[in-house]
Amino acid sequence: MILLGAGSSIPFGIPGMKGFTDQFIATHGESELIAKIREAIDKSAETIGVRFSFDLESLLSVLNDLSGAKKEKPSLCTNGLFTDTAEYKSQKGSREIR
Repeated sequence: MILLGAGSSIPFGIPGMKGFTDQFIATHGESELIAKIREAIDKSAETIGVRFSFDLESLLSVLNDLSGAKKEKPSLCTNGLFTDTAEYKSQKGSREIR
């Protein structure tokens, strides 16, 4: 059997992105940082002009950007966090957010 498309595994008991996100929050709790990330992503349409859903993918994208683990520009989700800040500094150096 070939499963195609996002969410095609849901009928087999594997959660979709929302289900995984709900499980993650239920298991690990919602820290102040995660709450701020959720709030910024929920406001993304008004702050950066692109609407994102708060889910595990967007959360992990922002956390990855904040960790400084990658050398690329921060994702659009992360840009939504820093609309009032000209610079984002990590232990790996500073990155300009525009």
